[in-house]
Amino acid sequence: MRRELLSVLASMLLVSALLAAWSSYVGSFLARLEAKLEHNPGLAAVLPVLMATTGAAAASFGSKLSTRVHLGTVSARRLVYDAAVQALALILAMSAYTTLVTTVFSGQLSLVRTVLESTVLTYLLAVFVALVSTFASVKLGLDPDDVVGPIVTTAADSAGIVITLLLSPG
Repeated sequence: MRRELLSVLASMLLVSALLAAWSSYVGSFLARLEAKLEHNPGLAAVLPVLMATTGAAAASFGSKLSTRVHLGTVSARRLVYDAAVQALALILAMSAYTTLVTTVFSGQLSLVRTVLESTVLTYLLAVFVALVSTFASVKLGLDPDDVVGPIVTTAADSAGIVITLLLSPG
């Protein structure tokens, strides 16, 4: 029991340190693109929701994948199905929310297209990160339950910020 606790603690400390460094870098990128947030008033309201929903959906996918790896029931067909269903739900939720926010804050309906493109790209990247981090953690002898969630949510948050700001006008 003690050995397992130390193993989990060691893997989480390593992952947390790496993700903190990565998040700091992305934060500095965000600071450099602050003018885009000022130019697009609805973007500041949409960005946190985009990050949270995409990160949660991708973390859920990673969790399902991790469980299937533990159970030995991984199938490409089921992975594609799970990712597609979550992507559809994510796209519907983000389009409704973004339409509401842009109508209230800015009236710039072009933001809806930007957010939808960003949502799709961010989610695809996060699913890829979930796949890679799950199988890499197993290969490295780490429990994917301990590392995939934090890695995937950080990747989705980071990618969501970067992709959205790069796609947004201004």
